[in-house]
Amino acid sequence: MKKVLSLDISSSTIGWSVIRMHSSGKIYLDSFGHVKPPSKSAADKKGLGLSYRLNETSIHMKNLVKKIKPDFVVVEDYARKFSRGKSSANTIIILATVNEIVSLECFKHMKKEVVRMPVSRVRKFIKEKYSKTPLNKEGVMPLMSTLFDGFVPTLNKVGNIKKECYDEADALAVGLAFCIERIGSEDLIICQK
Repeated sequence: MKKVLSLDISSSTIGWSVIRMHSSGKIYLDSFGHVKPPSKSAADKKGLGLSYRLNETSIHMKNLVKKIKPDFVVVEDYARKFSRGKSSANTIIILATVNEIVSLECFKHMKKEVVRMPVSRVRKFIKEKYSKTPLNKEGVMPLMSTLFDGFVPTLNKVGNIKKECYDEADALAVGLAFCIERIGSEDLIICQK
């Protein structure tokens, strides 16, 4: 059985999930969670900047990879071009930097490259197997909750789903798409614990 660590990376929250993938085509959700790198305001309060935030992110990822010992790390690939009206150039630069720091930390411990999956490919694989309608950002959470009985989002104090759970759901979708690609849509079976 192979362990797949999948990641949804941003500068504020890194969602992660671990799927166990069996050669028979069966997959199991093992665990999921998120990492919270220090915010810009937290770094500012210490008189520090992006280097501090990146270093802390690197430490979190090193600990996660050492704990999980994955066979594969799969990340949702980041935008490589500027789309007017969607993200600023600064946002894309920071996202790319965080993504590469996380990828480097994974490489240092696994001695192999992470697998990068564009969001369009993630959605294509999942839509073709599980959804009759296009899979948008808002549709990922309910679909992952339906497919994996072990994926139960946590609620905040007022009864709403915590925003970090959306990052966890996106990470799980990345891992599921990787498994679909590796195993094949017809042979993949999601098993419950």
